[in-house]
Amino acid sequence: MSATETYSGQDVLASYLRERREAEKLDKSAFDDLKEKVKSERDGDGLRTYWKGVIEERRKVKRKSDDEEKENFYPSSKRSRSIISLVCLVKGNTIANAFPIDIDRNQLVGHLKQVIREEIDIPENVKAKDLRLWKVEIPDDHDDQLRNLPLQDKDELLATKKISRYFPFTLPEEHINIIIKLPLLSMEEALSYPPPYIKYSPYGTTSKSTTRVGGTPPKKVMLWEDFFESVNKYSFDELDQEQKFKEPIFIDDFIVTEEEVVRQAINVNICLILNRLIPVFKFSMRKVHSTGKPDFCCHYLDKLLTLVIEAKRVHILESIEDGQTLPDFYKTNAKIRAVVQQLYNYMSENQLQFGVLSTYDRHWFVKRDYQDVYISESLPLDSKSPPVLKSYAYIALQEKESPYSLHPNRVRVQTEGAQQSRYDLRPRRLHNNSSSSSNT
Repeated sequence: MSATETYSGQDVLASYLRERREAEKLDKSAFDDLKEKVKSERDGDGLRTYWKGVIEERRKVKRKSDDEEKENFYPSSKRSRSIISLVCLVKGNTIANAFPIDIDRNQLVGHLKQVIREEIDIPENVKAKDLRLWKVEIPDDHDDQLRNLPLQDKDELLATKKISRYFPFTLPEEHINIIIKLPLLSMEEALSYPPPYIKYSPYGTTSKSTTRVGGTPPKKVMLWEDFFESVNKYSFDELDQEQKFKEPIFIDDFIVTEEEVVRQAINVNICLILNRLIPVFKFSMRKVHSTGKPDFCCHYLDKLLTLVIEAKRVHILESIEDGQTLPDFYKTNAKIRAVVQQLYNYMSENQLQFGVLSTYDRHWFVKRDYQDVYISESLPLDSKSPPVLKSYAYIALQEKESPYSLHPNRVRVQTEGAQQSRYDLRPRRLHNNSSSSSNT
């Protein structure tokens, strides 16, 4: 065979050697030996077998390169085989609150906790590492089984293990796969949970009419400027550092057709929640000594009336523009003046210093100083600074500390060196309230 003739596999070998950049690093003597061996075997019996192996290796390398290029171009073809859909549920919630998580089963459980943390609405100081996860296999029509589910015999998912360790195979459809247990909460954390919004039916009343009231109006209606700041500065953990609480459970399927549904939502998602968190206070629909009947009131130790709350449908207050305060709107809107007058009458007749006006979606906190009224800015239901539940708890606590504000029809007498007691337990009955009557 002449030097210019080609032999079987020569082109393949040349290409192979060009692509292998490391060939330049081979020892020269070893490279010369390889060339001599190739030359000596050109006419030998093993030539065909030798070059067949070289060609096959080249083909394997090319197939691998093509496969990698294909997977880089279509990454989902590789990932789709490892993606798993896990249906999760926070312990204590109903099936209606379950949610799916799509995640690579080759990731760690710690990564799964991070994804779940982003999906659930809990206080910011509760971290992903604080969540505890259990593997379950419960059909989604077994709500009763989930209500009192024991976890002692279930597998807890450890953050350092791969998800595939717990879910190696295809999962059954229409099942809950993971139960999430939240850490016990401090009072401050529990009060930070936002109640859910309510929906308004298109068939419900949208009337803006409100109760007609009488009585002498307050002399001044002003903005309570520092209320939110005061709530934010106060820590309920200082009040009780030992007691721990489960996550508050709210009802989220209220549909408003009339004002009574708004009252139901306030009772369930605000009053009853607060009663569980701070049981020395009782928020209720209990009757108080007044001509009319406020929607809610709060008593300290079932004896001392500390707070009255008036509920209204959102339509009555929806004309308030963004950035406009209730005291500003009070000056120009007769319906708002009637709403404020109604709450002012309840507070005056019971000689209370504090009250709340609520549409459930928004809340205004009210302070009465004799004949003057201070009203906070509007606090939306999902506010974090301050949270709604914490604001209610704070104002109830302030009223307990300083409940008394003289009826506006009585003459204020300044006694030298004396102040009203912070714990004045005098009866809340007014002997003559004809001038400040109100209707329900």
